[in-house]
Amino acid sequence: MGPDQYASNRGGGEWETDYPNWEILYKAVDQIIDSLNLGYNEEVAELLIQILAIDNESETTLEKIESSLVPTQRQIYKRCCKI
Repeated sequence: MGPDQYASNRGGGEWETDYPNWEILYKAVDQIIDSLNLGYNEEVAELLIQILAIDNESETTLEKIESSLVPTQRQIYKRCCKI
């Protein structure tokens, strides 16, 4: 789901906890983190920001970032994204 679909479908946000594809989304998070660990890319980082916004209840994405993003990239990401 892209930003436009997210904005129009979010309603009160209740759908987020019922989202049926969390496993697929978390696999994408792992791939994004792997990519960022190779080097910072603004477009890839933006995808991670969008996923963080969707995954604001369980914070699994945030936990993955904190545990898997290499320290140098994590510092860049924190400065750019203010997490």
